[in-house]
Amino acid sequence: MYQSDGNIFSGSIASGGDNVYFFEKSGLKVFNGSSTKSVKLDCEQLLKNGDFSKCSGACFEGKYYLACKLNFDDEEIIGCENGEYVNNALFVYDETSGNISISRGLDIRQLQVLQNPYKSKLVACFYNDNKARVGQLTDDGQLFGQNLVKVWKSMKTELNQIDIDKRVSKLNILTKYACDVEIKSDKESKIYKLQGSDKVQEIKVNVLGKIFELKFSSSTNIEISYVQLEYRVRQ
Repeated sequence: MYQSDGNIFSGSIASGGDNVYFFEKSGLKVFNGSSTKSVKLDCEQLLKNGDFSKCSGACFEGKYYLACKLNFDDEEIIGCENGEYVNNALFVYDETSGNISISRGLDIRQLQVLQNPYKSKLVACFYNDNKARVGQLTDDGQLFGQNLVKVWKSMKTELNQIDIDKRVSKLNILTKYACDVEIKSDKESKIYKLQGSDKVQEIKVNVLGKIFELKFSSSTNIEISYVQLEYRVRQ
């Protein structure tokens, strides 16, 4: 008998193979038939601020999926967040590798695994453009034909020079597809629109600050394999 330290969100309960997954206030749990343990996640703080009151979970082909409402606290408005929504994120946990992915801007009301002897699929009930739709999950980066914005944001860094002003002067980057790159500091922010190339591009920048972060975004494909910043300490 498992004794929870808080409410178990009933919509999050899903079984796959020998395991049962569920969310409670303290995070993701897995029950193997005899014991329950916590699943350590790199995004625990993000999940702790989430709303799981109307979540929906499912297990499919070695992955645990959870549609839920997360507070990204970044002043961005993505996809379904432009209007009223119940959920705005799809959390996916890979049982084998432990890898996590989170898709944002999707108002998925329910996840359901359809199984038969010939073909099994994970389908979802979406609420999109004021319409309820049923669809399957794909890896084309689109929502019913509309390109989704892909974003990767770095952690904040002082570039190994604590509490000292630095001036970033150059960005070297290898990006296969067009994308926007934002270089943001505690003092200013600049955005550079880049075209795709099979060669490293050298971009001259001029951003001053003590703390920096990088943000890459694209509404089409995105594949970045090399990034290097050059900077000098301000005297």
